[in-house]
Amino acid sequence: MPSAGDYVRASDVPGDVGCQLRRVANQSITNGVATAISWDTEDVDTNGFIAVTSSTITIPAGLGGLYAITAYLNCAGITGTGGAIIIDPTSSITGMPADFLTPLDETRDRGSFGIIIPLLAGDTFNVQAFHASAAAVNFTAWLSCYRIAVL
Repeated sequence: MPSAGDYVRASDVPGDVGCQLRRVANQSITNGVATAISWDTEDVDTNGFIAVTSSTITIPAGLGGLYAITAYLNCAGITGTGGAIIIDPTSSITGMPADFLTPLDETRDRGSFGIIIPLLAGDTFNVQAFHASAAAVNFTAWLSCYRIAVL
């Protein structure tokens, strides 16, 4: 696994590397099933991180590094035991957790979640929505993923 000394500050790297995506159309998420957000709008994609409409973001060749990922989910109403935002990486880095999650705010029907994790070229991740309401719930979403340091 890379160590902190292996990184170069992103301010020393020319240009931004990453993507900014949205789910504009409602995506119906079934009760009790963690479901990947299918991104339908690409606002920024510097190096081909994704082909919309898709749910998987892939780190392009030569662009491994430390990534800041922020996800925001908004829904039409969750009830019951609430919900969660899940960032689900598939990484070749030894010991990388299978997922990172945080609860949705039931009182506001939305939530945001940010993490900073190392990702190597070819690693992938998706953002999933989960809720435990009585029926399917519509979600929209926003994602920002930018490299903040390089290997």
